[in-house]
Amino acid sequence: MTQAHRVAALVAIPVLAAAVAGCGGGDSTSSGSASATPSTTSSSTSPSPSPSASASASPSPTQAPLSRFEDLGPVKGVRAWNVAYAQDVNAQQFDFPRAKKLSTSALSYQSIANSDIKDKQLYPGPTPFTPVRIERSGSIVKVIGCARLGGWTLVRATNKPHDPPKVAGIAFNMTKTGGVWKVADVTDDDVTCSGVKVVGVPFAPS
Repeated sequence: MTQAHRVAALVAIPVLAAAVAGCGGGDSTSSGSASATPSTTSSSTSPSPSPSASASASPSPTQAPLSRFEDLGPVKGVRAWNVAYAQDVNAQQFDFPRAKKLSTSALSYQSIANSDIKDKQLYPGPTPFTPVRIERSGSIVKVIGCARLGGWTLVRATNKPHDPPKVAGIAFNMTKTGGVWKVADVTDDDVTCSGVKVVGVPFAPS
């Protein structure tokens, strides 16, 4: 799927504390939902993408967390899947060997393979994403936030943006399988992204 279609690429302090207690580290056992007040920084702010992106590189470390939810297991799972997905696209691997290890069989990659890979897009880093709310329903933890769904990937031949800048709501349905938080589904979400800071983290040079 193109970035615009990726739906093949998210609290008050007392409530947040409860969510962290339940989801911290590798687990999420929070009942109900936790929400966070978005940053008031413009959503269009992000580092310039690097023109060369290695399929096996890892994101550069950052001094500050990308959100207040970064210690939660489901959010870590989202981050890991986004890295793996970008690496698979950059390596032009239609079978998505890295990403599939971090997703359930319910997640289809067919439309993704027909867009991002066939369009020969290049990811300078994982899709920029800022989680703003966490919800739980049964075994599913929904990580809701704002993602840079346009203006992040590059055209391989020119190293220019593949599409116009766009920040929109997206939700990752996460489930824990074999001790690992995996992506079960990715959908659009109507969360308000105005004023949410969405930071891109380029892959480190290989």
